[in-house]
Amino acid sequence: MPTVLVMGGGYGLIGEGVSTFQQFEEIPKQVQLFIVCGYNEKLQIQLKEMLKDSKHLVHVTGYIHYVHEIMAISDVMITKPGGVTTFEAIAMKLPMLLYKPIPGQEQDNANFLVRSGVAIEAKNEHELTDLLTKILCNAKLLQEMRGNSKRFHPKEAAFALVEVIEAINRTKENQYPIKDFMYSLSY
Repeated sequence: MPTVLVMGGGYGLIGEGVSTFQQFEEIPKQVQLFIVCGYNEKLQIQLKEMLKDSKHLVHVTGYIHYVHEIMAISDVMITKPGGVTTFEAIAMKLPMLLYKPIPGQEQDNANFLVRSGVAIEAKNEHELTDLLTKILCNAKLLQEMRGNSKRFHPKEAAFALVEVIEAINRTKENQYPIKDFMYSLSY
């Protein structure tokens, strides 16, 4: 069963717009939803009541310390494009469906993540449901999005750094074998 993590339930992504989850009933296949409401207890109670008869397997929670574990079992995450959450998702190779970015930094983050191929952005509730369905029904797209996140991983960044250092060393006629050292650290 596809698993969807929904983050940003405090007062941002979901906030007062709980109708978003009613739209999810239109998703043709059954999915498992983990909805993290943060410190918004009122929203948590409201969603549990509203979604108790959902065709989907729904888990609604408040603030948790084990988000990384839910990310590890999720196929896609719906979130606002804040820096910490999105880069945690990239580290976990978790494709993202972005929704309701705040103008400014979050919109800049959304543009960058979409251009990088690790996320797709939905503009409204209807598009959110349509794009979620598209992502969950397209294994190739999910795999491409996971693959695109690899270039942000520390190992890849370390090799890029090695190339820069070697170029500097060559210009200084220094032959320090840093690449061999860094390669040995990667295994």
